[in-house]
Amino acid sequence: MVQTVYKVIFLFMMISCFHGVRTTFTFTEDIVYIRRNSTTTIGFIIANPLNLIEYLNVTVNFLVEDENIIEVTPLSVNITDEIFKSGYIPLTVRGIAPGKSDILTNIIPDQLSSERDAFTIVNVHKNDVIVAISEIMGWIYFVAWSFSFYPQVWTNYFSKSVVGLSFDFVSLNIVGYACYSTFNIGLYAIPAIRAEFSARYPQSLIPVLRNDIIFSVHASCLTIITGIQCLIYESNKQSISNIVKCQHGFIAAVLAVTAVLVSLKCGLWLDFIYMCSYVKLVLTLTKYIPQAYMNYRRKSTVGWNIYNVVADFTGGLFSINQMFLNAHNFDEWESLLQNPTKFWLGIVSICFDVVFLIQHYILYRDKDVAVSDTESILAEENAFIDRNEKLG
Repeated sequence: MVQTVYKVIFLFMMISCFHGVRTTFTFTEDIVYIRRNSTTTIGFIIANPLNLIEYLNVTVNFLVEDENIIEVTPLSVNITDEIFKSGYIPLTVRGIAPGKSDILTNIIPDQLSSERDAFTIVNVHKNDVIVAISEIMGWIYFVAWSFSFYPQVWTNYFSKSVVGLSFDFVSLNIVGYACYSTFNIGLYAIPAIRAEFSARYPQSLIPVLRNDIIFSVHASCLTIITGIQCLIYESNKQSISNIVKCQHGFIAAVLAVTAVLVSLKCGLWLDFIYMCSYVKLVLTLTKYIPQAYMNYRRKSTVGWNIYNVVADFTGGLFSINQMFLNAHNFDEWESLLQNPTKFWLGIVSICFDVVFLIQHYILYRDKDVAVSDTESILAEENAFIDRNEKLG
């Protein structure tokens, strides 16, 4: 009798201590990768399970989005004393066919459910080797794109000249990567924006990883360095064109209006950072045009380092190939259409890289041994001075 009284007092004290602390439900992994015809075990975590003492019967139901792709056991679990103590439910997942399927949850009683119930994404692939190759491809295009910013910086520093480098291209690049960094940092590191994303897309994962931030910030720093070089090195009095100045003004106006609307509670900061991503998309589609036109007008690629084009072409090629490889391995060819931004940006970049390679190695290859525009001007000035000295 005394022991029973002590147990009741203990449970009452525990309920009092944890009252107001929300019980949360999560999976041990946000994304699960599994080979077809194989099984794996994932965990379902119940945080602060003592809050469940006040409920007589708690049931967790696991809902499979596509039963043709995965099989999950068990599909329903009643919270027993053992689970109550451990706060852990093991689940067995078997891959049936290539593809993607979510595992959703429904908690009974309804008071324990929320708009963002726990979920995990299961990706079933055909071959483990292809997964490894895809990962290697991902690192190759990450390194190639990161390296692509260095050759031009080195060329500018070594020659102390930016003649042959389009200021329009540089300025568009700076703005583009600044917007891209804003999007990545905002969605990854600012809790308020992450909460807005979770509320709007309750069954979606944050589409930004740490390496996305590293790449975008690294790219922003190097494009700014290139911009500084344009200010301090010989430029043959080049300046940003009026067309691009208008483009910058329009971008600034759009972002300013969006920020004001958000401040007036007519939108979310999530909308603002997505507007930044749209700006990056538009600039990527247009930023190469000024440089290609400058090369055409000068009939030369002197001053425009071809190795940044080679690195960019390599990165784009591996990125596109990775998308096709993943589409085959996960049998999700529609993913190419579901992510048109990444796919078409890669295609556009590769097309412009091909144009630059043709200009450098075919159309204007004989110009590579010629003197630069700056050197030609200096030579003409020296010749003019010599003639005057002779006449004097």
